[in-house]
Amino acid sequence: MVRAGRPAEAATRYREVARRAQPDEQALLLQARLFLGNRQLGVDALQALSRRARGGDQYSFFRLKEQVWECHEIGFGLGERLADWMRDSAQGVFLQPFVQPLYVLARADGKPGDPPLESRQLVDEIVRQARER
Repeated sequence: MVRAGRPAEAATRYREVARRAQPDEQALLLQARLFLGNRQLGVDALQALSRRARGGDQYSFFRLKEQVWECHEIGFGLGERLADWMRDSAQGVFLQPFVQPLYVLARADGKPGDPPLESRQLVDEIVRQARER
């Protein structure tokens, strides 16, 4: 809807998603909060999702990667907003491999430079996958 030039309709739908989402649907809540600009509630959802991913939950790790792809597809500044939230969160170090692709895909100026060498392969993979979608 956003890409179709109907952001008001998208906002209405995202409000509905945020109202109806179950507590375990953190990725949905995160995306709704991102679009609506609800930083604290969005960061809460991000923290819950990233804690599970950091604990070894592969599905949560995938959902974080999926957020990068979806923010890139939707546009509307969501990628850079998510990157900022990730960078500033308590899980910021763990989320760094997701932050860099979001900035690269958003072509954000003045944002952090190259990621550490140990996460460069993951960054490149996430960027490639987002561009292929």
